[in-house]
Amino acid sequence: MIFSKSKTILSYRSHQNVKILSMGLIIYFLNSCGTRQEEWKTSESSPKLAPKMVLRTLSGTPSTAGDNATFTVSLLTRPGENMVIDVSSSDTTLGTVSPDNLTFSKDNYTTAQTVTVTGQCDNQSGGGSYTLTASAASYYSADNQSISASNEEKADFKISSISGNITETGDNATFSVHLCMAPTSSVSFPVTSSDTTEGTVSTSTLSYSTSNWNTAQTVPVYGVDDTLSDDNQAFSVTLGSVTSSDANYAGKNPDDVSVTNVDNETASITVSALSGNTTEMGGTATFTVVLDSQPTSDVSIAVSSSDTSEATISPSSLTFDSSNYSTLQTVTVTGVDDFYDDDNVSYTITVDPSSSIASYNTMTSSTVTGSNIDNDTAAITVGAKSGNTSEFGTTATINVTLATIPTANVSIVVTDNDSTEVSITPTTLTITPSTWNTTNQVTLTGQDDSDNDGNITFRISFDNATSTDSKYNGMAPSPAYVDVINVDDYED
Repeated sequence: MIFSKSKTILSYRSHQNVKILSMGLIIYFLNSCGTRQEEWKTSESSPKLAPKMVLRTLSGTPSTAGDNATFTVSLLTRPGENMVIDVSSSDTTLGTVSPDNLTFSKDNYTTAQTVTVTGQCDNQSGGGSYTLTASAASYYSADNQSISASNEEKADFKISSISGNITETGDNATFSVHLCMAPTSSVSFPVTSSDTTEGTVSTSTLSYSTSNWNTAQTVPVYGVDDTLSDDNQAFSVTLGSVTSSDANYAGKNPDDVSVTNVDNETASITVSALSGNTTEMGGTATFTVVLDSQPTSDVSIAVSSSDTSEATISPSSLTFDSSNYSTLQTVTVTGVDDFYDDDNVSYTITVDPSSSIASYNTMTSSTVTGSNIDNDTAAITVGAKSGNTSEFGTTATINVTLATIPTANVSIVVTDNDSTEVSITPTTLTITPSTWNTTNQVTLTGQDDSDNDGNITFRISFDNATSTDSKYNGMAPSPAYVDVINVDDYED
């Protein structure tokens, strides 16, 4: 019985030894594959498993003068998915971080990523201490790591941006200045405007003592009005060189402040109406152009006609400057004869300014409308015969012309009243826009009728015209017919 019990115990222990041996072999196998146990566990387990981050201490020292320092962040364990590490400063009035987040993947998790820390000018003595923290709290329950940072105090200036634009109507804006480190003696520097025609300052000097160095002093900046159309103008409030017996501040030059003065003169021009209509006989009309405010640089005015076949302009360009901007300049419009019966035709003259002053370039072009009075009337003229025909085959011709250029071909049927006496070529006369005033000829050839019938008079008639030009379609030629004699040969 005792033996049996011992045997059972031995058997149990042997079984446990086998288990222990098996686990040892598995661990040995994993280690021998060259994969760290931590890395394997992380990649195979839930991505919610907390990462192991490494933060290196600061390299360099941030300062109240804006000097930078850096630190790095890396991971010891491989993430199961891309992991974003948030980086923050416990007090951004003392120091800021950039970037404020880092992304690690399965491939780059061991590569250290750099964060830049920039010291900030504050209004407290001693530079100030703060904490820099890297956190994966967005992904994991908790694994924040932090390092400490403190600013070195350095002589510098905290200068705010201007509170807004100033205007020529007198609106003002402000900025403020205080020191970043307590001085050992008084500190002062001049405040001036780089362009007093655009803006002025009410404070000529800023002074700081050992007790008020960290109190921001406000500088008002006022817009100055002018009569110029000069767009919004940028200038600077200049902070001059420091006067102080404190060697840290003496001779230092604070940064200037950029300011914009908003213009209140609207760039505009006045264009008069046309003095009258132009005519196709060369009649002219005029209009004038003038600037409404004084420019600071030249303004060019391009003048163009919408239809140079009806009206031309002179000059085609005007130039105004700061001295002649208020003097009227005249543009002459001349009517053009086009030889078309096109009635009175309207046209538009465009006046388009351009300048290095931006507000003139964005102006809407001005226009002047006019009308060119037509002097052309459509007509079909049938000329006189060149002579008579004869039974010997003598020919005669009749020319036909148009008074104006047609917009399409004009066709006229030509007939006779006695084909035994004459033949006609062509029987349909076609006049084109290119032959309207040239030779459009009808040829008449006398016919021998074998009768001794004496001289015979016959009539050549011209029918009303046909054309897609409404001015000529249906028009009757003038005259509508011509009588011609065919001289007998008296041989029959």
